[in-house]
Amino acid sequence: MTEEKEKKAKLTARQREFVKFYVDGIYSAKQCAIKAGYAEDSAKFHASKLLNGRDFPLVTELVKEKRDEKERKYGVTLLGQPICLSVNSISNVLPA
Repeated sequence: MTEEKEKKAKLTARQREFVKFYVDGIYSAKQCAIKAGYAEDSAKFHASKLLNGRDFPLVTELVKEKRDEKERKYGVTLLGQPICLSVNSISNVLPA
């Protein structure tokens, strides 16, 4: 079994769903927790625990891996902005 598969095997389905929604970058961390199946009244608490890096380090590792994967695949940074590949691309965007 590969290292990534071993990590995924140790995460719960709910944690994997949280990561999927979180990496999409559309929802807040609390909303991601709710969409992943955590109770609405404790979603903010669970989101905080999942992302703090201490309580569930495999979750934050998977978030980083998925973000890196997305960046490589789509050429998009964590901020959702295209990566400028040349100085000419930048000059086309900036006002003269």
